[in-house]
Amino acid sequence: MGQNLKGMPSAEQRLPIEVARLPRRTPHLLGASVPGYMWDARRIASCASSFGTNQVVLQVPEMDVLVLKAMQDLGVHPNLLAVLDLFVAKGAGAGETPVSLVTQLCFGGHLADAMALRQFASPALRRLSPGVEVSLAIAWISQLLSALAFLHEGRIIHRCIQPESCILDNTRIVEANMVLGNFSQSSRLHLDNVMMDRPEGPLPGSASYMAPELKRQEIKSDCWSMGCVFYLMLEGKPAFNYSEFPSRAQKGEYLLPRGPKEVQEFIATLLQVDYVQRADAQSALAEAQRLCRQFPRSSDVDADPCAVDLS
Repeated sequence: MGQNLKGMPSAEQRLPIEVARLPRRTPHLLGASVPGYMWDARRIASCASSFGTNQVVLQVPEMDVLVLKAMQDLGVHPNLLAVLDLFVAKGAGAGETPVSLVTQLCFGGHLADAMALRQFASPALRRLSPGVEVSLAIAWISQLLSALAFLHEGRIIHRCIQPESCILDNTRIVEANMVLGNFSQSSRLHLDNVMMDRPEGPLPGSASYMAPELKRQEIKSDCWSMGCVFYLMLEGKPAFNYSEFPSRAQKGEYLLPRGPKEVQEFIATLLQVDYVQRADAQSALAEAQRLCRQFPRSSDVDADPCAVDLS
């Protein structure tokens, strides 16, 4: 196997990092994804003996290593995707080869694919219930907010929360848990909320999930994006269409999602245009956990209409 990066964690240590389920275009290449390429760890001759069957190798630009080092100091979180090892290909010099990450593999893919495949699998279900069950959506957003609060406590802003960043660990929707990935735009924050690793300015990605304060992304901008993801879970479509952005987002105008009044009030605290009044990750997590107790996730897989197999 290639040499470990100086100062980076060993294979026994775990870090959060991106991974997504992508089409198998070749036996070795699982797919291309920002910020790099993903390979089947079992198919890499130089290090296959060191990897297991539930791992992938993801190549990333070196600038992302700075954020990874900061995440190393935070420790492990069950709802952040884990990095099992980091290395540079043997013989590669500085700047010649991107850092390679060995990560866990989540078989359920990301939320955008899960929602699309679920609706495709059952047109009748799409008409009846375009989103997932309310109790399942609450459980999922609680898991994602737990991961986000963990990052924010460590002074790390995600900056790219969208359905493609929310990954399912199981192909059966009703049994899946959510993990947060895609740290290609993440940054450490100074105490005055100025980003250490990224320039200020608009972000690449889906405008439908960006906070109204486009020019200066701050830590609660992530919470707006979480509100947009929660809305998608409930309704099966974005709260703000690209063609209507940013005019409706800047006014906070969206159709109320289905579900109990408590759920509608909760999402309103995240989709709050006023940055000061918007819920932070910790307070949003506390409310989501309260809603989890009020609307418990169903344990009856056979009776749950969301029990769609995505494999």
